[in-house]
Amino acid sequence: MDGHNMFMHAGTLMEAKTPNQVIGVIAHESGHITGGHLARLRSQVSKAKSAALMLQLLGLAAMAGGAIAGAPEMGQVGMGAAFGGQDAAMRSVLAYRQTEESSADQAAMTFLNATKQSGRGMLETFDVLADKLRGLRGINPYLMTHPLPQVRITQLQALVTASPYYANTDPPELQFRHDLVRAKLAGFLDKPEIAFNRYPETDTSLASVYARAIATYRQSGVKAAMPLLDQLIAAQPNWPYFYETKGQFLFESGNGAAAIPPLRKAVELAPNEALIRIMLGQALLGTNDPKYLDEAIRNLRTALASERTSAMGYRQIASLCAQAEQAQASGARRIHGASIACIGGSLFL
Repeated sequence: MDGHNMFMHAGTLMEAKTPNQVIGVIAHESGHITGGHLARLRSQVSKAKSAALMLQLLGLAAMAGGAIAGAPEMGQVGMGAAFGGQDAAMRSVLAYRQTEESSADQAAMTFLNATKQSGRGMLETFDVLADKLRGLRGINPYLMTHPLPQVRITQLQALVTASPYYANTDPPELQFRHDLVRAKLAGFLDKPEIAFNRYPETDTSLASVYARAIATYRQSGVKAAMPLLDQLIAAQPNWPYFYETKGQFLFESGNGAAAIPPLRKAVELAPNEALIRIMLGQALLGTNDPKYLDEAIRNLRTALASERTSAMGYRQIASLCAQAEQAQASGARRIHGASIACIGGSLFL
């Protein structure tokens, strides 16, 4: 969390069994953002550094004075002040951080109540994290960035259970999406054999078939994965991401022309998904057929209007520009549909 953006580890999504568990984390981090904690933390660190520096200078002065006066006890006091100042400053910052964490927990419950969502997922997530610390001996509570797990859980549980929305559960559609996200991540990030163990053939859910389709592709190639993807599409013909995955596998396997129809269908079903449009643009350009240039231009320009940080999108636009210039130079066709201007290698949209 950098003040305006959140960055979520894939493991958070893979381990969370319900969307509400992820929503709880987002609510907590939103508490940090709305509280301006990052900016205030920087100020606190700056003050602590200044205080530590002053104590260090005083300590060094005492050490020097003791050496000049021939009083070794003054030197020892000075050394303690010099090095103790840094420890005191660190403890001050950590105590401040713990206060902010408790504040973010309370803000999270305010947000969840305002949106009529349960805080149970947040409690479950933090309980999982707390389990990783329970049983460890010798933890100094003053040297932690967060409150002690049991203290935090006890405080949060009182807030969560007092909510009138405690018993609320995630809508089935949201749970469905979450299950597919977990399956997709497992298929791509886990080793295939681990994905197969996590999603065995005895599990006939769409999420399980999705994970196995991706793991099969990674292990055995596109031909082996196609029957599973076609099974998914037949079961959910209006779900764009199954078409996207099919198009991706075909494109990555060197069959760009075959990837175009499923990617077009994915764009049709999810017109605002910029990354799918970029992939379609890649597939269209990968055919090296001038007849697809205008379509590729439209999709890439639409995608980059919202996904402005996509290096792949700009790379494809640059490649498209080169193809357009070649096509015009050869007189094969006139590029007109998307108002592209290539001047000295620069692209103006």
